[in-house]
Amino acid sequence: MSNLYTLNKAAAGDLGRKRRRFLASRDVPLYLLIAPALVLLIVFHYLPMYGILISFKDYSPFKGVLGSDWVGFQYFESFLKDKYFWKVMRNTLRINILSLLFGFRHRSSSRC
Repeated sequence: MSNLYTLNKAAAGDLGRKRRRFLASRDVPLYLLIAPALVLLIVFHYLPMYGILISFKDYSPFKGVLGSDWVGFQYFESFLKDKYFWKVMRNTLRINILSLLFGFRHRSSSRC
């Protein structure tokens, strides 16, 4: 009886592998359809996160991003404690608000 059970189990496993292979081959066009979207997601959303590391390091072009020394929030603290911080912040907010107000083109009633 154990021989019959092992034969049935082996046959069932073989059918499961064939079914999975069939389903995977059947879905290849769908995988190809979603591949460009995944590539764009990775290139424009995940790869730029690598560059964020530079702000936490004492970056040296000769050592590279991963070889540079880690400084943590040192540069952020020095910027926030700088005497020009509030002037820079005010100018940045002013420029952004004015660009929002005047940057959009207003439509006129006449059509071109």
